[in-house]
Amino acid sequence: MVNNPGVANPAVAKYKTQVKFTGDKTTAPDDLFQFRLTSVITAADFAAMNSNGNTIKSVGFIAANTGAADADAAKTAVEKGTALPSAWKAASTDYVSQASASSDAYFGAIIKNISHASQATDIDCIAYVCYNDGTADHYVWYSAAVTAKVASGYDAAVANWKAQ
Repeated sequence: MVNNPGVANPAVAKYKTQVKFTGDKTTAPDDLFQFRLTSVITAADFAAMNSNGNTIKSVGFIAANTGAADADAAKTAVEKGTALPSAWKAASTDYVSQASASSDAYFGAIIKNISHASQATDIDCIAYVCYNDGTADHYVWYSAAVTAKVASGYDAAVANWKAQ
């Protein structure tokens, strides 16, 4: 959904994911937990979207239960600043971490207070970067959703957590 000919094919991609639990490792984690998604923008793409009259305005993500809704409708809502379809949630920030101009840039998003007792499906997440070229906003999205295996991978995540 990039529509700016001045920036050639910029991309944003998944860097890593993490499930964070709290509770007693000898018994079981608390019911509520977090899923963290960290995204990466290459140094070249970050420079292209944040120099020469271009300015990164925000980064973030949209998320919904896997198979619950149309991602394109959610992307369009974010881009137009309208209400998201009911199955989708969004989070955004203007904080991007970059150690130097020649290093890749990173930003993260967290889905908090996921309840194991009520979360029966996995969650699809799609991150984005919004930049402005001086005339309009442009959005760069993940090429495909990242599935947070918060339901199907829960037992394995708990086992990993207990083993740490």
